[in-house]
Amino acid sequence: TLDVQVAPDEPIAVHFFVPPWAVRPVVTVSGNAVEVQIAEGFATAALTLKAGDRLAYAFEQGIYTQPAVNRHSLPSHVTYNYGPLVLALPPGAAETGRLPSADTWCWDPVAGCAVCPGSGRVLTPLGERFCRTDPEPARYARQMLFKT
Repeated sequence: TLDVQVAPDEPIAVHFFVPPWAVRPVVTVSGNAVEVQIAEGFATAALTLKAGDRLAYAFEQGIYTQPAVNRHSLPSHVTYNYGPLVLALPPGAAETGRLPSADTWCWDPVAGCAVCPGSGRVLTPLGERFCRTDPEPARYARQMLFKT
């Protein structure tokens, strides 16, 4: 969100980065949605601003799969992701070959994890291991690759 203190008399083009995982980017001026063109990773809006306007940019994130990209990757395996986060089964969860499709998962912002209603499955972001003090890190193994 940007508060406009001083604005030019002429219209300007404002460009907002749209990450690859962004869904439905929206630009508003003082609460009113404006038209944007999405191209080459940016949402561009032609705006005539005035002092006192509030310019806001937002987008949604969804859960999606992405092919594993590594020279040692297993063919037909994917990662599940939420925005820039790679998701994995929680420590101690039984390994599985496949998971329900990404469009059946939803993000629980309170718990900070992805849940698949009706399946009892949960995926949590990788990365918190660096905050752990577990003396046996092997017990913390997590599955993050799944068959398509």
